[in-house]
Amino acid sequence: MARASVWLLGGHDPSGGAGLARDVAAARSFAPELPLWAFVTAWTRQGGGRPAIGWGRGAWALEREVSRAGRPAAIKLGLAPASRVAGIAGLIPDGAPVVLDPVLGATAGGAMGATADGVIALTRQLAARGPVLLTPNRAEAARLLSQLRDTSGEPDALARRLEVDTLIKSVGAAAGEVCDVLCSKGQVHEFARPRQGGPDPRGTGCALATAIACGLARGRSVAAAVGEAIAWLDARRGLVVVDRRGAAHLS
Repeated sequence: MARASVWLLGGHDPSGGAGLARDVAAARSFAPELPLWAFVTAWTRQGGGRPAIGWGRGAWALEREVSRAGRPAAIKLGLAPASRVAGIAGLIPDGAPVVLDPVLGATAGGAMGATADGVIALTRQLAARGPVLLTPNRAEAARLLSQLRDTSGEPDALARRLEVDTLIKSVGAAAGEVCDVLCSKGQVHEFARPRQGGPDPRGTGCALATAIACGLARGRSVAAAVGEAIAWLDARRGLVVVDRRGAAHLS
């Protein structure tokens, strides 16, 4: 029987702190037993404090690479330029669970081609093919809800409007705490814990979504995969490297 594998699709970050390079590093650390297939969806130029820019890869190149890969047990999908949404959605095998980490901007600012409209369209197209877990941070969730014209303020608003599971990262919490909120199968789960001191490293969103996808590939439920991934990432946050420009990265 073929071993369960994970597909990683994301933008190429030349700094290595985020994007596909961070996905691969996270998967190898969290689940070294799982075979990986990595595919670049977009090239980006970022780092050094400059605003980021990005451009999508041609559909033919991605299709050729994906055609050579084994069927995935789970998929992590990051940067998806709006101009490539339909092509990327068409690459995903029916029934494969997808962890979609929307990349609507870069730490240093700039635009890499993804839009709220594009993420919404991609989420709906993927949901028609199989299970989806959307993992925006608080600012990204607000942009998506604004595009959907939803002002309800309910924690499960995005999950209800898009009819997918959602994990909203860094939701407001009590002083000294951080909280991520999972809305899955009509239930709301809060993952609150003490806020860690020190610099906030780049690439944490990429790493968390990748670890969740690895958990799903191992057969975990969504809630269990999220809980394990959060615990793993919190432990990794204690191992931060600061580069010569003063930027903090996961080790």
